[in-house]
Amino acid sequence: MGALVNQTLGAEITVETDLFEGLPHALADMNQLELAILNLSINARHAMPAVAGH
Repeated sequence: MGALVNQTLGAEITVETDLFEGLPHALADMNQLELAILNLSINARHAMPAVAGH
């Protein structure tokens, strides 16, 4: 998933994650979760003035 997000956003955008250890597991539909993350990433890219035309 990280490679897909990085490829979608382009080299000029750096993705950082800050995850807490010890959180409980959650049940989720993996395909829908991936689509949600990808859509949020694309929306964030479009909201950045420096790369909005990307």
